[in-house]
Amino acid sequence: MVETPHKGRAIIIQNFNNLVIEIPSKKNIFQLIFISFWLCGWVFGEYFAINQVVNSETPIFGNLFLLFWLCGWTIGGVFAMLSLLWMLFGNEVVSVEYNKLTIGRLIGKLGIKKSYEIREIKNFDVDSTPLNLDIFGNERRGDISQVFKNNKGKLKFDYGMKTIRFINEVDESEAKFIFEKLKISSKFTKENFKQVIPE
Repeated sequence: MVETPHKGRAIIIQNFNNLVIEIPSKKNIFQLIFISFWLCGWVFGEYFAINQVVNSETPIFGNLFLLFWLCGWTIGGVFAMLSLLWMLFGNEVVSVEYNKLTIGRLIGKLGIKKSYEIREIKNFDVDSTPLNLDIFGNERRGDISQVFKNNKGKLKFDYGMKTIRFINEVDESEAKFIFEKLKISSKFTKENFKQVIPE
């Protein structure tokens, strides 16, 4: 049986004035199930710990360890919830308009967007860094800490003295396709892109 060519995951909207690329987060069924069950246990742990602190006759300083544990447990639960929401509703959004490149990582309508002046972008290229694989040979995707950072991705460019990386939720082939779409955008010029020097 012949494999059907993959059509990609990016949703690309292009018109005369702007280009918008939206990439839904990848859904890992095992992780979704695991985090969902873990959060059920987290809710019970949170409830009993808070109840123990509030209703305890021990002076507050006597419950310092429990309070310390509760803080860590709460932070862990928040990150787990954000991870779940990212897998369910997360999107990487890249737009080109008004001579600006805007990169966003959003959960629904919430998240962080950063804009960059296109005339200041240099060495725009596909990142050829070797893949970071897990024990099963699958590419490691950015975890929830990467939702609000621009330090991972298959595309990159220099912006002043900083390298910006983005597009982390697609395979390398689709990243190259997106790169070419950006490259032919009317807002970019050849000065924005890495110059290939013949050997």
